[in-house]
Amino acid sequence: MQYIIHSNIIFDTTEYILKSLHNDNNLIKLSNSSGRILEELIKHRHTGSPVTREHLFTVVWKSYGLEPSHGNLNQQISLIRKNLAIFGVDSSSILTIPKRGLKLNNQLTIKQIENDPENNYISPNQYAHDSTKSNIDKNDNITSRNSNPFHTQTYIKYIITLIITLFFVFTIGFIYLYNKTNSIKLYCCKEINSCNICTFPIISEFEFQNNET
Repeated sequence: MQYIIHSNIIFDTTEYILKSLHNDNNLIKLSNSSGRILEELIKHRHTGSPVTREHLFTVVWKSYGLEPSHGNLNQQISLIRKNLAIFGVDSSSILTIPKRGLKLNNQLTIKQIENDPENNYISPNQYAHDSTKSNIDKNDNITSRNSNPFHTQTYIKYIITLIITLFFVFTIGFIYLYNKTNSIKLYCCKEINSCNICTFPIISEFEFQNNET
């Protein structure tokens, strides 16, 4: 298994090697104990909880028939911090939680490398090249979508069609309301005491007189 630490370090768990992502010749071989400790801290980084000393004692030493001690664990942690510092990683990348255990700082970025099943090793230069190519391809796709004249023309046609449709709907509605308002007229049917008596619908004088009675 391989991990990218701090965007510039490859940690190879098969041989417990730390090496620069940009320089194959810049590498450090960790002791088996240091390598196992770092691997366990990486595996448990997403849990949010510290890795207990008892767990490290079991996985790092007892499983291999070795006798653990707090002094040895502290020494290995110190060596891991110093080796990471050579690659520019701050010593606070590994936190000691009193009476609880150890954990990686949440600010430390770690990414697992997906290896080819037939080729378990990915060189730093190959990984850097693949990452750069992937970013370039993504940017090209975004630029292509944004600069494609077909998409621009389609968007303009859609806006024009929407404006024309809204214009016709508004015009038809306005004409309908205008005709409806002006179709209501008053009709004067009789004059009583110098006052015109009017009504909305047209009625005959006979009907009007009957209504008066």
